[in-house]
Amino acid sequence: MTELRCDWNGVFPAAVTPFTPEGKVDEGSLRLLIDLFISEGVQGLVAVGSTGEWFSLNDEERLRVFRIFHEQVAGRVPVVGGTSAIGTRETVALTEAAKDIGLDGCMVLPPPYAMPNRSEVVLHLHEVADVGLPVMLYNNPPRTGINIDSALLADLVDHPNIVAFKDSTKDLYQMSESIYAVRDRLACFAGLEPYGGSCFSRGAVGIVSTISNICAPDVVAYCEHLMAGRFEKAAHHQEVIDRLYHLLTKSGAANYVFVKEAMALLGRPGGSPRKPYRSVDEATRERIRVGLKCIELTGQDQEGEQAHLWSVYGLRFAVPADGAYFVDVYDARFSEQRANFYRLKIGPVSFADAIFPLGWARGESVSVELSGGSLTEASPRSWRSPAIILA
Repeated sequence: MTELRCDWNGVFPAAVTPFTPEGKVDEGSLRLLIDLFISEGVQGLVAVGSTGEWFSLNDEERLRVFRIFHEQVAGRVPVVGGTSAIGTRETVALTEAAKDIGLDGCMVLPPPYAMPNRSEVVLHLHEVADVGLPVMLYNNPPRTGINIDSALLADLVDHPNIVAFKDSTKDLYQMSESIYAVRDRLACFAGLEPYGGSCFSRGAVGIVSTISNICAPDVVAYCEHLMAGRFEKAAHHQEVIDRLYHLLTKSGAANYVFVKEAMALLGRPGGSPRKPYRSVDEATRERIRVGLKCIELTGQDQEGEQAHLWSVYGLRFAVPADGAYFVDVYDARFSEQRANFYRLKIGPVSFADAIFPLGWARGESVSVELSGGSLTEASPRSWRSPAIILA
């Protein structure tokens, strides 16, 4: 078995690029964000990827951001710079500059918009790899129109400077085939956090994470538990990630706009989006704020108080002020099937989250004790019913 060509692993946040409301790069916020990520235990950083809005930066700005990352990180974790561009000459020039600045690697898409054929994609990416800076291939077909499947990957992987692969497809079968094909040579990274568990079980070593801008401690814990095989402990952090993605979808905002709005609401230094993206309206912002209140983010004090309590049967939510609040109800798989229906009670409703005994014989009258939930003390009840198994 051959060895991996790099030691990159764990969580690499795809960092946002903070902008001022006037559209300038907010260098102070960017430095704060870099230090925050490192304090939260990330294992690497991606500068100016898709989440970093590379497409809205000119070359001078992009190289300035690379320098800020290099200076501020100061060798504490690897920094991978996004050097994608439409043309090969431009991509090579950006990669050479990233190498000269001292970045540890580059992340490169196939040329977006240009739609080259497969052999041209191989030549493009190999010419970038010839620069000598370690390359993380980035597969994101919805953004480029080009799919790096296992067959194309086989034509790319023999270049010694191609060391890692980030896959942001939503096709688990294809992701599996790609990981199986190159996991003995390339460090494989999930590009979408909800697929992390499936990717790790097949040989991936990390996640390039957009949602870490909002909840890096959760993604770091999720990744560490998965890598150690502690799947039950990973489950809570998986739910946090899933709920954030659900909130993103329901918000109607673009990915990068949602991330920055959520960061602002949580007091994280994300700055403003840059045009053509715009900040959300007040109704959407309120929807995101209320949604965040209902997600138990690790390390976030939710404005100094525990504002919510999830249980099997109910949600207790302390309303902080008068205003409009939204309630999203969905099943655990977010399937939104028409057959699903829910009964929602709002108000001072009593509910329990524990019962003893857990079952009894069919037709037998039994005294049970309810506790937990919103009950301040144990509440005895009597039931006569068919046999019930609750646990």
